[in-house]
Amino acid sequence: MQFNELIILESFISQEMLIKNIANHYKYQVKSQVFRILGSSNLLGNPAGLLDKVGHGVFQMARDPLVGMTQGPTSFVKGVGTGMQGLVKGVIGGSFNSIGNFSGSMYSVIKTSTGQADTRSTQKVTGIVSGVSQGVKGIGSEVASGVSGIFTKPAEGFKRGGFGGLIKGFGKGVVGVVATPVTGVLRAGESIS
Repeated sequence: MQFNELIILESFISQEMLIKNIANHYKYQVKSQVFRILGSSNLLGNPAGLLDKVGHGVFQMARDPLVGMTQGPTSFVKGVGTGMQGLVKGVIGGSFNSIGNFSGSMYSVIKTSTGQADTRSTQKVTGIVSGVSQGVKGIGSEVASGVSGIFTKPAEGFKRGGFGGLIKGFGKGVVGVVATPVTGVLRAGESIS
């Protein structure tokens, strides 16, 4: 966290008033920092990033036609086109980016809380086709992992802890069967967006 300085112009005040002014200043600073952190959180889909991209799109929609208007009718029409393109890019790109951030974060949370390994590919998505391909593979991989976990988790548990480990492994397998379709959909959402 980084706080702005406090400048006191009227220094001839009571000690109580001085303490109150300082406390109010830093309370406001903490609140604004917390909102800034939450606004850029991927767990929430990075709402600050979404607003930034949408704002740039709206700005481009307003700016490009005005610039074109000063250069003539043809440039004005071209400016409307590029402005609309910027607006659509900002709204759609920002929305898909937020959905991807949210999906990826929720995937990690569910995987961690259920004690499962993160099985996402490190391969970068390069376009719509590769995103859909990785999304479909991700759903299949997650569901297969969940179904196989019904059998492998109890066996692993039995090897580690005998009958108690078998019961724990069975519980992990059941949790995996329930959680993996959800994580598969989240993984696909992250890949596609």
